[in-house]
Amino acid sequence: MRRAETIFFFAPICGSKYTDVSAKSATHIAAATNKVLNLCKSVRTQKVSAVVIASPITTSNKEKIFTKPHATFERGIPVFYLRTLTKKGLNRIFAAWGYLFAAKRICTCEGRKSAVFYNFFIEYTLALILLKIMGIPAYLDVEDGPRADEKDFRGFVNRVSYWIISRLTVDRKLVASKKLAEKLKFDDYCVVYGAVSSNLTREKKASGGIKILYGGALMRDTGLDLFLDALNNLSKCTLPSKLTFVVTGFADRDLSNIPFNLTSSNIDVHLKLGCSRQEYLEELKTSFASLALKLPSTEMGSTTYPSKTLEVAAEGLLLISTDVSDVGAVFTSGVNALILEREDPLCLVRAIKSILEQPKRFEEIARAGRDLIMTEHSYQAVGARLCRFLS
Repeated sequence: MRRAETIFFFAPICGSKYTDVSAKSATHIAAATNKVLNLCKSVRTQKVSAVVIASPITTSNKEKIFTKPHATFERGIPVFYLRTLTKKGLNRIFAAWGYLFAAKRICTCEGRKSAVFYNFFIEYTLALILLKIMGIPAYLDVEDGPRADEKDFRGFVNRVSYWIISRLTVDRKLVASKKLAEKLKFDDYCVVYGAVSSNLTREKKASGGIKILYGGALMRDTGLDLFLDALNNLSKCTLPSKLTFVVTGFADRDLSNIPFNLTSSNIDVHLKLGCSRQEYLEELKTSFASLALKLPSTEMGSTTYPSKTLEVAAEGLLLISTDVSDVGAVFTSGVNALILEREDPLCLVRAIKSILEQPKRFEEIARAGRDLIMTEHSYQAVGARLCRFLS
């Protein structure tokens, strides 16, 4: 690609600099925000400009009906937050006009340009039609495939939206995993699991016990029940050293009773649900391992890839994951990660007990995981691969 090229990323992200008063009603999708910003950083290593056009998903807010348009930098990436409507049901219709206005401005920009649309949100439609008319290539980045188990109106809209958006974008697709590409029957695609920084933090040590991080959107499909059952079993075991769990993100149920239901004094559970990104990063830096427990048997497990596996491995944490999506293709269990044989609580218990019994061995495995990710999925490596595909 030539130096003058700009890639515009369309995505409903909501970063820390989204400071409008109505941002209190915005949906913060950490995984989407992290991945989009990291892909922008990746293409910039190839002398290609990257800009994010974002219309955060907002819901009812009594203070304001509209949010203000906002231009800022998120982690060094220019982001243009569009004006949004905070009325549920109408917000996405309003977002469609915002994206259309942004696309119209893009058409007047000088130099080579292309666009990447994060997932298949229906509000992209008008913008895509304009870009198609103007001959500006638009690529679809499929992060979460349409799910057959969603039988409600939302599921219907998602399937229709995917059908429309996939046809308005070029045939070449970006996709979250090879398994998802095969499921969607893509012929020409580029798998992008994510991208990570080459700035390594200090290594984790296992002295004084083990601290394990578990976070994200916590529900049955992402392994919450698996985690709780394993925790219950661990509390009945005799453990060789102190075990601490830090739970972050957002849960679909009340978890406040967990710390009080444990019968073992050798286990602590710290609930930090809804913590800020900075607080999360502090926990990440001081943890020994991290759980990625998305269930392979669910539709969610077969339609996306847990991109946080790259983030935790790059930070030098030991990855403990189910064998979901392409995890087994990216990592090798016992070599650079610990992959559960089955989505079973006892498998998770055995894995955690083995870490407590052989912490030095698993420090080496975590180090190997970090080396793998920094080689294959650094900003430079992903940026080169992505720019070759988009050109």
